[in-house]
Amino acid sequence: MPIFSNTVRDTFLIRIPIIDERNHLHLMLKDNESGYRAKIILLKDEGYTVPQIRKITNHQHDLSIRKWIHHCYNEKGIDILCQKSIITNSINLIMI
Repeated sequence: MPIFSNTVRDTFLIRIPIIDERNHLHLMLKDNESGYRAKIILLKDEGYTVPQIRKITNHQHDLSIRKWIHHCYNEKGIDILCQKSIITNSINLIMI
């Protein structure tokens, strides 16, 4: 069963990465697309709130960050972060 963590101010949960996943996430930081997604997961794991992550990453929408954390990482793991993807304005995730 996955272990989840959250902060007091931000109740959005993240599955705590195991050591191998955390190492893989750090290696992913070298790639522009997957590195951006890995940075979101690592920041959330360090206890940053979604609004704080939005400011740090200069992202425009909290919802997109939440999608990467919950719908992608929490449900499908780090492999999904490496795939080319488009997040639409709706709740759907479209894979190409």
